[in-house]
Amino acid sequence: MLISKKTLAVLIPEITHVSNNEICEKLQQIGIEVEAIRAFKNPDYLQLGILRAVTPHPHDNHLYVCQVQIDKNKQLNVVTGAVNIVDPNNLNKHVIVAKKGAELLNGLIIKTKNIKGIISDGMLCSYVDINPFSKHLIADGDDTHAIVLDNINRDEFGDYLSFLNLDDVVFEVTLPTNRSDLQSLIFLAKELAAVLKRPIFLEQKTTMTLREFYRFPLNLRNRAQANFFGGLFLRDVAITSSPWTTKGLLINQELRPVNCFVDQANMVTVYTGQPIHCHDADKIHGSVELKLATQLETMLALDNKEYEIKPGDLVVADEQGTIAIVGIIGSKRTMVDNTTNNIFFEVVNYNHERIKQTAQRLGVANFASRLMSKPISLQATENCLNYLQNNFLNPESIGKISKFSSTIKAPAFNRKIYLNFNQLRELIGVTKKQLNDYMIRNYLTSLGFKMENQIARAPAYRQDITVWQDISEELLKILDLNKIKEDEILSTTKLEKHEKLNAYDALQKLRTKLQTLGFHNVITYQLISPERARNFNLFGLSNLWEIKNPLSNERSVLRVGLIDSLLRVIQKNAAYKNKLGNIFEFSFVKTKDSNQLHIAALWLEKMFGSTYQKDQGVSVDIPAMKGLAQLIISNFGFNCDFEPITEGEYFTKNVGLKLVVFNEQIGYVGLIKDELLAPYDLKGRPVYGLEINLDRLLNSLNRLERSYTPISKLQDVFKDITFSFPRDESHFETFVKAIKKLQTIFKWELISVFDTEKDGVPITKYTVRYYLKNFTNTPLTLEQIKAVETQLKQQCELAKIALDL
Repeated sequence: MLISKKTLAVLIPEITHVSNNEICEKLQQIGIEVEAIRAFKNPDYLQLGILRAVTPHPHDNHLYVCQVQIDKNKQLNVVTGAVNIVDPNNLNKHVIVAKKGAELLNGLIIKTKNIKGIISDGMLCSYVDINPFSKHLIADGDDTHAIVLDNINRDEFGDYLSFLNLDDVVFEVTLPTNRSDLQSLIFLAKELAAVLKRPIFLEQKTTMTLREFYRFPLNLRNRAQANFFGGLFLRDVAITSSPWTTKGLLINQELRPVNCFVDQANMVTVYTGQPIHCHDADKIHGSVELKLATQLETMLALDNKEYEIKPGDLVVADEQGTIAIVGIIGSKRTMVDNTTNNIFFEVVNYNHERIKQTAQRLGVANFASRLMSKPISLQATENCLNYLQNNFLNPESIGKISKFSSTIKAPAFNRKIYLNFNQLRELIGVTKKQLNDYMIRNYLTSLGFKMENQIARAPAYRQDITVWQDISEELLKILDLNKIKEDEILSTTKLEKHEKLNAYDALQKLRTKLQTLGFHNVITYQLISPERARNFNLFGLSNLWEIKNPLSNERSVLRVGLIDSLLRVIQKNAAYKNKLGNIFEFSFVKTKDSNQLHIAALWLEKMFGSTYQKDQGVSVDIPAMKGLAQLIISNFGFNCDFEPITEGEYFTKNVGLKLVVFNEQIGYVGLIKDELLAPYDLKGRPVYGLEINLDRLLNSLNRLERSYTPISKLQDVFKDITFSFPRDESHFETFVKAIKKLQTIFKWELISVFDTEKDGVPITKYTVRYYLKNFTNTPLTLEQIKAVETQLKQQCELAKIALDL
């Protein structure tokens, strides 16, 4: 998932003053993993200018000569082929000009040039010229049109980034697998604002009276058991292109701008997490219904591809056929285009499993299908309708926008959860001074809970909150787990150092050695897709750990090797035009059968290379890789033997080796097969890889010394006792004091706690198991056991503890 800082700022305005690092920390504090931070690289010598005049080129009918003012007293002569410049409405508007000396991100250097007899002192920029990495997201025409900006102060000649939202920062994140509600930026922002302690601003439901008008009837009786099916209508519209501020935000979140209405609907989806299909209402024939397909048919979709619809697929259809595969893609037949006058915004909330199955069968993984393949709450759907309505409400649209075609009843809160604040503090490990009752209520309220004394009601979209223990996790988000003082753990097991070094020292020493050689230490994500798990499974591991209900297929299993992840790092850096380097990673590789520490490295650049002296440095080849492997193995005090790989799945024939220590194979090294590099955009480039299982080496360095306690030949004798306190007056420590008075009990343990009612009064019941001490070498008699039981009951009665007899 991508989170735009500027989009977040609409909900949390003060976030613009929060550093990116702090935002990352707070996102991780609420359980969201930040994978990367994206920021735009700004080329020099680009600035705003004002288009003052446009004339045809005297020697070329496809070129134009522009006069562009770049400050109060200076104009540039610029020759361009952008056809949108000739529109007289664009005169005296702002453009973005690349001046002499500018080096664009596509490598083009701007110089003064004679273009067919006319001197050009710069270039008018299209969006692709400024941000070539997003070319695939540019709307039709925008790839060749010069950028023309409206509504800018006429004396503005400075920075252009904010007008394209290229001064934005985008966080690439992975959500917790049980928190599909965080796909809604509104719900995510509510939690982020709480931990940042910043105010949040949410749009309110409109109170304006809206009309009921429809271009066609909606069949709401047969809704295929949908949670919601409906939408709203907008009539008498004029289709235009969105302003560049909106286009920029969409592109930052890898969404392709289309036109002003589709773009607004997509922005509403970003905020609410509820997809919307936009239909040209005049192209719909007869009534519209939501249904399960009953026969095979094909649909030409918005992406100009034909999709096969099978019985059981969820579709929206009119009397001529399917107009949308729900949650996946719409039909080209009802597409909103420049001729559209009336729009129907279709919204569906349905069982995500059926949509997920259809999306996987069709091989579609677009913005809508990623959202609809997870549960979407009715609150998100209601937010979607409200935001959609509010986005189009303005003085010009009164009378043009309809009421919702269907009513929606979204409960605000879930069932009641009774809280014992002392239990919460005990579970978290804090004192009442660190977390008092007022703080608990205040914290939970800021996270959207409804608090009534000691009763909490979670927001209805929080399906992950079911028991009181879940509340402790919410409090930890505010408290910050990292700031809670740890408890000391006592153990009879001691890790002893080897005479010369121990495992930790060896790993630290190895890390330093590799970094000295110019290798960069990276840390990559443990969860990957099942398909990627099969890539570079050098050790043939199986029985993988799978995540139940993963947020996406890309994060559904624990990896069984490291080389795939390292290749992804190289691929991503290459995509961002970053200088590539040699990298390595330490990480545990976990399956249901084992948990072993691996090291992997990729060598693709010269070691100690120089930009100025191309021949300088150590080139990578199989002897060099053998040296690297030997360095790693010798770091742990061992020697390594090498055996050839004559036929291998991953390494080029006769350019791969097995690493052997004491006749045991511990790793591989070699030149990765070229055909395996194609998915990483590295085909044709020699990449040498290495992966070693360090577990055997590390185990030989560690010695465990254990202390043992003789086992008694007599069987333990224990009894259970159950008692209760009124819930608001729970004093468990009273029982602790009572049981400590008995020398005949050598230990006890709490085995159950549950809340119930007695005569209409809420109470908390405890069951404790206590163990009787035996002062002799013979078994205890029934009389001795009964005597201890009686003594404990007497102590409880003296302490006024209600026993459950």
